[in-house]
Amino acid sequence: MNLPAYEIILKIAELKSLSRTAEYFSYSPSRISQILKAAEEELGVVLFERMARGVHLTQYGQELLPIARDVVALSNQMGRFAQTESEI
Repeated sequence: MNLPAYEIILKIAELKSLSRTAEYFSYSPSRISQILKAAEEELGVVLFERMARGVHLTQYGQELLPIARDVVALSNQMGRFAQTESEI
C-alpha cells in the first residue's frame, strides 16, 4: 500500500465519511472509494463498514489505524530529515 492510501484511510477514520474525505483531498467520492477498496483488497480485510450515514471502522480497521499513523508519521519524519540534511 502506498503512503497516500494510508493518509486517506486516516482521514476517512477521522471524518467518518467518504464524501467529506473526497472533498478534503479534492478527489471524487468514487476515487476515494476505489482507493479504499484497493487497500482492503491488498490487505485482505474490510477496514470500514459502509453505513447509510457514513462509515465506521471494523475491528481490522481499528487494529490498522495505529500502524497507519506510524507509517505516515515516519514518512513525515524522513521528509523533515532529508530536508534538513539538504540544507547543510
